[in-house]
Amino acid sequence: KTPQIITNSLPVANLFTGASRSEVLLSGGVIYPRLVVLVGPLAVEAFNKIHADAAIMSAGGICLEGITNSHGLLIDIQLAMIRAVQKVIFCFDHTKFGRQSVLPLCDLDCLDTIVTDSQAPPALVQSLRARDIDVVLAPTEA
Repeated sequence: KTPQIITNSLPVANLFTGASRSEVLLSGGVIYPRLVVLVGPLAVEAFNKIHADAAIMSAGGICLEGITNSHGLLIDIQLAMIRAVQKVIFCFDHTKFGRQSVLPLCDLDCLDTIVTDSQAPPALVQSLRARDIDVVLAPTEA
């Protein structure tokens, strides 16, 4: 079976287009130039109509109150992605921990896995793990 990558990100689509073993599905929408992603009702509708195994995304910050984002145009798309998948994975570097961005995105209950670097605050990592969130610490480069 050919792996499928469903995205609203033009850089992600471009990256995987060259991979001969994957098929890339790109949502519709309007290009948001700052992040080079597709946004708007067409993008949200695309994710409302699909089902996927996992969503891998990022946001502006994570704290015990939940996940926040500073890009309001992405909130609806990210919520549609969360509803469309079995497993929700967020990637945050250590600077996003304990940080609250402008807009709330979701509660921690929506999360399955967080991938971060080894500089993530140990107390917050422990609190997340206590909530049954898998926290993966990526190895540091030598």
